[in-house]
Amino acid sequence: TVNLARESPDEAADQYLQVSITVELENAEADLLFKANMPKIRDAIIRLLSSKKAKDLLTTEGKDRLANELKDEINRVLEPPDPEAVQSKSGKKNSEESSGPVRSVLFTAFIIQ
Repeated sequence: TVNLARESPDEAADQYLQVSITVELENAEADLLFKANMPKIRDAIIRLLSSKKAKDLLTTEGKDRLANELKDEINRVLEPPDPEAVQSKSGKKNSEESSGPVRSVLFTAFIIQ
């Protein structure tokens, strides 16, 4: 559960997002890595979710975008980029092609209030 970003600075009411996710991992080794990094993963998820605005999450496309962003963010925590690999990449990868131990993020509950 997080406070969502406000639409404007003078907006009176706070809005909240309560979300539950399931993370699909590539193998048992990834599961161990995931569990070992849980505090960093939770922090990354909270920071990402609290930066979102309610209007951006109401549509199916918005939820799909958020799931991909969560997948990418968790993969970044689990596999920090190799500086040499980053320099040699052409930058053509998009979030659907990203690699890492997280295969998908699935929402099991999604409430905006």
